[in-house]
Amino acid sequence: MKFFNSIVKLSLLSAFAVVTSTNASTTTWEWDLRAGQAGNTVTSCSNYCPTDSFSVTDTQGSESVKADLSAWADTQGDTGSGPNRDPYIDQAKMYYWDNNSWGAVNSDESSREEPGHAFDNMGNAGYVDYDMVLVSFDTSVALTGIDFGWRSDGDFTLLAYTGSGVFSGNQLDGSTWGAQASSGNWLTVGQYNGGPNSDNGYYAVNNTDVSSQFWLIGAYNSVFGTGLTNNNNITSNNDAFKIKRLRGDSTDTPPPEEVPAPTALGLLLVGALGIYARRNKKVA
Repeated sequence: MKFFNSIVKLSLLSAFAVVTSTNASTTTWEWDLRAGQAGNTVTSCSNYCPTDSFSVTDTQGSESVKADLSAWADTQGDTGSGPNRDPYIDQAKMYYWDNNSWGAVNSDESSREEPGHAFDNMGNAGYVDYDMVLVSFDTSVALTGIDFGWRSDGDFTLLAYTGSGVFSGNQLDGSTWGAQASSGNWLTVGQYNGGPNSDNGYYAVNNTDVSSQFWLIGAYNSVFGTGLTNNNNITSNNDAFKIKRLRGDSTDTPPPEEVPAPTALGLLLVGALGIYARRNKKVA
């Protein structure tokens, strides 16, 4: 009888068995940065439209992912020597210029200079500055493509934030690109050359599917490493580009779905009754 009671207890516990379902789904998003496009906070602009930052939201069905963009360059300090006389990072202006795409104008250049209204590393007035755009998503995204509206040589650096917590432009302000590189918070996903690499207008990046909520895209900056990705013919201080669109993937993993397991319970009960019957038969 004790044996039967133990089996019954085990059977009752088995009634709470669950089947876990964790089928992940991947969504591909596109953020169209052109003024007036759906989801863009810049609703209209014929040219220039300098702004500290703006947002673009891609919506698919009931889901959406927002991207906030701001520009940064090492233009503070004026305490160094040579071309890097002002090594500390400051916020730059995002500028909407030709080719329906965005560049940057930092505090060492004017919007009329060439290529002053692009993300560049060419320098102006004796200064060499490295422009970058900080892209902050409201969820983790694997950035997979960049649509450059315009490029001149166009070697570029792509970084993914791997530190803890939330990253913001305030953490760039007053820092240096060298300090950011040595912080251990940024993964150099790639140093890419300006050669052809087009997928429906997108330059394909991040073939290892690194996912992050925060990204930096800038004119080639060797402080973040050299020879890492697609580095043939990469050159310094002659790169410039403007950005039109971004593409990336997010992965949604639903919570476990609890489903009763009656089949296993039934088999266990049948087996228990069979064993109980055989024991009774032997006793008889």
